[in-house]
Amino acid sequence: MTLSLWRPTASQVLPDAAAALRNVLRLRFFQSQAIKFYASDKYSAGQATDPETGKPVPGMLKGSAICTEQEVVCMDARCEATGLRNLCMTTSRQAYADISMTVLLFVLFALVSKIQSQVSQALDESIQTAQDYSVIVDDPGPDDGDAEEWRRFFGKFGHTTFITIAKDNGPLLRALSKRRLIMREIVMCVGNGEASLEEDDDGILDTTWEGKSFEEKINDMVNAPKPTDGKAKKRALIEKTGAFGMKPMKKWKAALEKVNAQLQEALNAAQSRPYVPSKIFVTFETETGQRNCLKALSMGTLTAAFDWGKDKIPQEYLFKGQNVLSVQEAPEPNEVFWEDVDSTFMKRIKQQTKTWILTCLLVVGSVIVCKQIQVGSGPGIAALWITLTNILVPQVLRKLCFEIEDHVSLNAQQTSLFLKLTFFRWMNTAVVIYLITDFTAFLTVKSLKQVQAVIMADALTTPIIRTLNPATLINQLVIANYAPTQEKANSYFLGDPWYPAERYADMTKTLFLALFYSVLYPAGLFLTCIGYAFAFTVDKYSLLRNWRTPSELDDDITKVSRGHLTLAVYFHSVMALVFFSEFPFDNICREEFPDGQKKMGKLEDWRYADAQKYYNVTTNKIHYRCSQGIGAKLITVIFGAIPTHDSMGGQQAKVVRVYATLVLSLTFLLFFVAFGKSILDFLWSLHHGTYKSETAAQGALFSECDIQAFIPIFRHPSLAYPLIAADTKTFETKYLPFELPKEELYPIQSLYNKAELPGRSDQDLKKLFSEVRYFPPPTNLSEKAAEDGDGVPHHKGDVVPRGDEAAKPSMYNRVFGGWRKKDQYEEVPNADKTEP
Repeated sequence: MTLSLWRPTASQVLPDAAAALRNVLRLRFFQSQAIKFYASDKYSAGQATDPETGKPVPGMLKGSAICTEQEVVCMDARCEATGLRNLCMTTSRQAYADISMTVLLFVLFALVSKIQSQVSQALDESIQTAQDYSVIVDDPGPDDGDAEEWRRFFGKFGHTTFITIAKDNGPLLRALSKRRLIMREIVMCVGNGEASLEEDDDGILDTTWEGKSFEEKINDMVNAPKPTDGKAKKRALIEKTGAFGMKPMKKWKAALEKVNAQLQEALNAAQSRPYVPSKIFVTFETETGQRNCLKALSMGTLTAAFDWGKDKIPQEYLFKGQNVLSVQEAPEPNEVFWEDVDSTFMKRIKQQTKTWILTCLLVVGSVIVCKQIQVGSGPGIAALWITLTNILVPQVLRKLCFEIEDHVSLNAQQTSLFLKLTFFRWMNTAVVIYLITDFTAFLTVKSLKQVQAVIMADALTTPIIRTLNPATLINQLVIANYAPTQEKANSYFLGDPWYPAERYADMTKTLFLALFYSVLYPAGLFLTCIGYAFAFTVDKYSLLRNWRTPSELDDDITKVSRGHLTLAVYFHSVMALVFFSEFPFDNICREEFPDGQKKMGKLEDWRYADAQKYYNVTTNKIHYRCSQGIGAKLITVIFGAIPTHDSMGGQQAKVVRVYATLVLSLTFLLFFVAFGKSILDFLWSLHHGTYKSETAAQGALFSECDIQAFIPIFRHPSLAYPLIAADTKTFETKYLPFELPKEELYPIQSLYNKAELPGRSDQDLKKLFSEVRYFPPPTNLSEKAAEDGDGVPHHKGDVVPRGDEAAKPSMYNRVFGGWRKKDQYEEVPNADKTEP
């Protein structure tokens, strides 16, 4: 089941924005207490003046942990060196309020997780999609290309309406699709021409341009003289840049020749090694059939990969009596990347290892550059660097994920992108600032101003830039005026593609940054609240006005993002332990006598008087340089150690012990219990099936619903309609995700086309392309679910009665209001199961 992004609720449309906004608002009590304490005379005399500049502390930074009260102390008995000691210290009340907030956040996220899971299940029951009826076979054999054989095998679980045999023809699909894209760009430059009764060299066009063929028209434009009128000159200048979707015809011709060579290579490779089945998509007529199949054929990963345990598996569940199939619930048809269905597990591991290494290098590079900028130009420019990299680097990561990595489904691709974006943005905001800040500068205006600047940029600058999208505005307001044809001008107004992975990563990054520094800058959570409200507003506008309609995704990214929010709270507790332990961030401790007695050394009276006169020393106590940082000791916390340093007082030590206990407890719960359970579940799944239905099977029939089938297509932002990569004569066009004005246009939109590959017979095309077979269901079809306990489905002539149960409003309707009674299917005893 896929959660459509086009639902009537904001929390469905924008990733967790409303829920996150409410959660941040609930923290106002705890953060108000911290802000009030920092701004009071008890902490730093009201934070009136910045000791470094002599200027007043900026208004929005009052109430942060900036320490304006300092004293000069002698660092030895002769006062030959002095140090600047901070006189600011937190209280246990503030710490306990922060601990309460941390615990509350964990409880809130647990409740949000439960509620979202219930809504997800309710949506699953209220909306039928192809995923609810379909399974995917990951390991067909090279000779398993007979759709009738697959239909007979899966027919024991229920009527199979569609069988899609996806072949490993990725190179061919890429070459053909790229060729269509280039030809479309050329046609948008030369115009549509006139229909021709004779096929030209590019038979799919069947068009002439003033009596000239496609190739002749291209050569005429390549050899055309330089333009003389002003608009044509400007268009030629734009084409030379190649940055706005326009290129000179010479480059388009070269690109077409290159892709034709690639296409010929793919065809030659297919002759030497014919394409074989890579994935099998099976769509049942009922949800019950799918659940029967998954209950019976769900096997462990290793069991299916190596065909283990054949003697323990019923013979009827072994394909051809030999193959232990790897069968799982299928993704949505719109999610499938048909050109990448042949991607193997080891291939994906190698690709993602490469992209993760590049992502880490980008993080290291950003840290180095940001440190140099901070030293040379100040925190404001460093914050601007962080903001710019948070905007630009995701485009690089997107390119890495889309071009280097192969993914079978859009959901897997978006999850991979989300993980890399989250890692980079978390490191590039909170962690980078922490690494480039000197230890003794954490309580200065300069340091916390940098934190504030990054949060403000996330709250305002980034959403504004994303909404205005200057590149699109330039294309629409300027470049479109110089387009050679109206179709090319229209292509600039198709809407901007957007990616849920980026939106989720952006939301979690902002909250992570605010929580990371909330001990030192508690107002950051209020700014985050403002940022969420603003992002919600502008994203909703963009979703309805600017962005392109996305493909449907399930709730996997939502689940992963909830885990990341929980990790953000965990890291907040860790950093709270660090910050409370390292107060007052001056690396100055009081002197002790060599014999170990806890007596503080003091200056001689005459030396103290000189120190007062010449160095403005305000105390006769002797101090020394020490390390208050606990970073090296942090790992020992998970073994029960309490991080301390020489200057830590009794109250501070007590707070640190409480935080250390909290961090130890959370570490155990998250990493040993939660992650440990995940590891055990993974190990179990290697040898055992793990399928468990989350929702009850609905009574609606697949063929009676307006649902897309698993038909290979190729999408691209430049295409108004997807390209079909299968024979359109083997299925009804109503099962496609788009609708063309005329039925005869579908074969033209298909790559399975003799005109596309001239000289090849129907049998040749069948060997090159994936196969889609449609099997109409019999009249009065009804099926019964497998009996619980034995795991073996019992195919009977009884439909699962809906009755009054179907008339009850689902949870989705109870939550969001209104409900619609679903169609009822009466019981049909002993229905004829004969299939055509």
